[in-house]
Amino acid sequence: MTLNLDDLERVAKAATPGVWTSSAVDDVIPVGYVRRTFTDPTGRRVTEYVATCAGTTCPNAANAAHIAAFNRETALYLISRARGAERLEEMLALTQELWGLNNELDDALDDERPALERAIKKASKRLSALNEGGPANG
Repeated sequence: MTLNLDDLERVAKAATPGVWTSSAVDDVIPVGYVRRTFTDPTGRRVTEYVATCAGTTCPNAANAAHIAAFNRETALYLISRARGAERLEEMLALTQELWGLNNELDDALDDERPALERAIKKASKRLSALNEGGPANG
């Protein structure tokens, strides 16, 4: 499953912020709903209902609880965590790539180590000769 986090974030940011609640379904009056109660700019208490159901069976009660739990803030938080996980995956892939390059470099150096040691020894002799005032070709 691939998630388009940009689309999900756009939808979440467009949603009404605030705490959403869902009803408990009981045996007497099986009702389920998702609602948000708030005070509007004029000071009036307003209740917004998103989903409701009533009757002897209320299959939407689980949906109501789900919608209320996965509100705007929760969705934005989960999107943020998903983006962080994606960055960690990218960093892990780069680290593994660098580790592989490091191993290749070690292998290449192992192949060339005798030649490098000979060159270092030759350069050391020349430097010693120069330091002692002798000829540079030691």
